[in-house]
This record gives sequence, structure tokens and C-alpha cells, in this order.
Amino acid sequence: MSRLRIAVLEDDPVILDHLVSSLKALDNVLVVTAQEDATKYMERVRATAPDALMLDIEIHGDKEAGLDIAQKLELPVIFISGQISNNLLRIEKIQRLKEQVPVEHLTKGFDEHDFRHAMYRFIRLIDATRKPTMVDLRLQNRERLQVRLEDIVSIESPDGEAYGHNDRIVYFTERRPVIVPKLSMTDAALEADGFPKGAMLRVSKFSLVNPQRITRWSRASVWVECKPDKGSPGPRMMEVGAAYADAVEARLKEKI
Repeated sequence: MSRLRIAVLEDDPVILDHLVSSLKALDNVLVVTAQEDATKYMERVRATAPDALMLDIEIHGDKEAGLDIAQKLELPVIFISGQISNNLLRIEKIQRLKEQVPVEHLTKGFDEHDFRHAMYRFIRLIDATRKPTMVDLRLQNRERLQVRLEDIVSIESPDGEAYGHNDRIVYFTERRPVIVPKLSMTDAALEADGFPKGAMLRVSKFSLVNPQRITRWSRASVWVECKPDKGSPGPRMMEVGAAYADAVEARLKEKI
């Protein structure tokens, strides 16, 4: 799978820094927000649309803050807390409510080996619950490229006279972008080419983006991570057209 985009809530700033550093040491994890306050955390979760949550249970005296957040959001969660043993019944209830959504926990006092083992198990569980959607792209010279939908970052109209009508550039998480000729960006045409309905979000007249690959967003722009034509994968900002801002905001809030 592509890098797991995770949001971290921990009210102790020293522990929070340690968790973020440990997560950044994992190649397949991206920390999209790290907060000490539950209210601010919820705001940032709505803004960044993470794939998973990492939650302390007790936040600034509220003994069930992390549990309440986990129950509200239909996202995979791993609890990192010194209060695991006191809350096993509630954690088990959340596991039952979430059904196929992974719910894991790790008691504070762990070492780096325990942490890495727990995270890799968590990631494997998330990966196992995701059935990949494959998209078949028809390239130039009748070549075909079959890729997972989650690996596609965006579809954009290229600049320049060298490109034909309806030629598109498709950007990916780990592979270089490709030109796909005669790829219409209408909903009906995308479905005909194998994209599930609503899989791509229009952010401007000339750009579609995969909502799952957005790392943060505002009404004016979205940020993604993709591999450029040259170099390593990295962050990239895409402008949101004024005519599409309401729809983008509604879609990304709906994802949480």
C-alpha cells in the first residue's frame, strides 16, 4: 500500500514528539497532524483527512476523550496509552462497532521494537481490509498500464501544443507520471475506463485528484505527495478553482 497517513493525539508534548519521530522513521507512514488538544485534533482531522488515527485515551483530564473520538470516526485506530488495561471493555466495544475497521492498542512503556512491531501489524491489518481497485490505463502506442487506484494521485490536462485533445498526465505516488491519450475527465468517461464512481475529485476545470492521496487542504488548495518526472516523491500543491471550492470542502469533510 502507499504510505499510511496518520493523525496523532497525545496530550504530553514530550511523548507526542517521541511518537512523531518514531512514526517518521517508518518509510510507509506519513504524519499529517500531531496535536495535544482534542478539539484542535478534530479540526485538523477534518482538514487533513487521514487514513488512520493514533490516540491517547485520557486527554487533559478527560478520561475517555480518545475513546469518544475513535467511536465517532469510521477510521482505523491504534490506542497508545497507559490506561489500556482500565479500558479494555470499551476498546472491545469499539472493535465490535467498527466491524472490519482495525482497532489496535499498545500500552505506554514500550520500546522502539515493540512500537515498530505494533505499527507494522496495524498497517498489515489495514492493508488486509482494503480490496484494491485496479484501473487499466491505455497509454500511447497501444501499451496498457494496470495500476491500483490508491496509487493514482491526480489526472491533469498538460500544457503545450505537443499534446493532443483529451491527452492527460496521470501522476502517481511512486512511479513517474505518464501521458494517457484521449482520457476524458467526465464522470461517465472515467467510469467507462474503470474508475469507480466518485473515485476522483475535481478541483479545477483541468485537474482531478484522488481524495485518498490528499495530505492537507483548504478551500484554495490541496496538497498531495507524488513522484515527479525527475527526482523523488514529494509534496505538491494543486490550486482549487473558486467554482469547485464548495464541492471540494463538502467531499473532504464527508470522508471523515
